[in-house]
Amino acid sequence: MYLYWELKYKSTTQLLLAAVLIIFIFKIVPMAYECFKGKTYIVTGAASGMGRAISIKLARQGANVGLVDLNNPDHVLAEIEQFGGKATSVSANVQHASEVDAAFKTVVEKFGRLDGAANMAGTVGSLKLGETKLAMEVLKDEDWDFLLATNLNGVKNAVRAELQLMSGSSSLVNAASVSGQLACPFNSPYGAGKFGVIGITKSVAQEVASKGIRINAVAP
Repeated sequence: MYLYWELKYKSTTQLLLAAVLIIFIFKIVPMAYECFKGKTYIVTGAASGMGRAISIKLARQGANVGLVDLNNPDHVLAEIEQFGGKATSVSANVQHASEVDAAFKTVVEKFGRLDGAANMAGTVGSLKLGETKLAMEVLKDEDWDFLLATNLNGVKNAVRAELQLMSGSSSLVNAASVSGQLACPFNSPYGAGKFGVIGITKSVAQEVASKGIRINAVAP
């Protein structure tokens, strides 16, 4: 949130220059974190976007990665295996708790432990955010239900399953959104889901802190 408030007053040119600089620095000064070596992490939404990027980054740091996605993430597995990384891919729909439970157990059976997770699975649905078809007065139940089933229930299903497989000194990260902090018109189903993710994260963080488990959310 701090980063968001700092950046929103900058010009587009300044933001682009900052982004190029950050990418350049990370390209020429690759960062290594020994703390990831040999540990196991689950990433939902691993087939594309942030989930894919996180999965590859974890694998490059020596972590074992459980790639979980509705769309089979075998192509990401192949990318990781190409540079000698360790991973396994499992298809699962995060809307369904039974599929999530089974997928996560498969990962733990392969690698023997679970140290953390990045719950990145999410969707904007078939409509573009901000479309007037998402106005509350005309909103269809199926659009509302689909977005909440993935973006909110999906995170609930993932977090619950992960906590059942973890012990102390573990860490979870959930994908929220600026839309879960700032209300936008024609965006209530997506925004409600992301507000909910932040609520889950804050509540569960207090439940598991005494066990040495950390839980945070990012808001791109």
